[in-house]
Amino acid sequence: MFLGVMDLTREFIPYFKQKGEGMIINTSSVVGRFTIPLYSLYCSSKWALEGFTEALQYELKQFNIEVKMIEPAAIKTDFHGRSLKTFENDNVKGYDKMEKNILNGMKKRNEKAPGPEVVAETVYKAATDDSQKLRYPAGKGAGAVLIARKLLPISWFNKIVFKQQNR
Repeated sequence: MFLGVMDLTREFIPYFKQKGEGMIINTSSVVGRFTIPLYSLYCSSKWALEGFTEALQYELKQFNIEVKMIEPAAIKTDFHGRSLKTFENDNVKGYDKMEKNILNGMKKRNEKAPGPEVVAETVYKAATDDSQKLRYPAGKGAGAVLIARKLLPISWFNKIVFKQQNR
């Protein structure tokens, strides 16, 4: 996924430079700025996208190319049905309880989550607000969790994450 974003962006930049303006809006996730257990590959791809997008903002400003990023929290989609593959290896043991707790928590959050319309509305806001703002949280609790991650000591934030995994 991340390499595809890089490839597509690389194709648009010359066009935007020639035009003298443009806007790139990438969709990341709140877990691009913190991690959750058992989602290491997903989180790391979002961290990479966050860094790439932030760097582009600095690099492309001189060409009048705006760069923005949408950071959704849980959104009601079929993500867990179509994309979720659980790790199955008889040689790796000890994660059953964690996996059960994490997947149950994700299922509950997904059931209460807003639909994808909230992301579309956030993309529209980012595209039309005439600001130099980089990040746009989307969905229930997205802004709050990102503020908590920024302001709380990491030990406190980690306790919250650990508590969530052991519910």
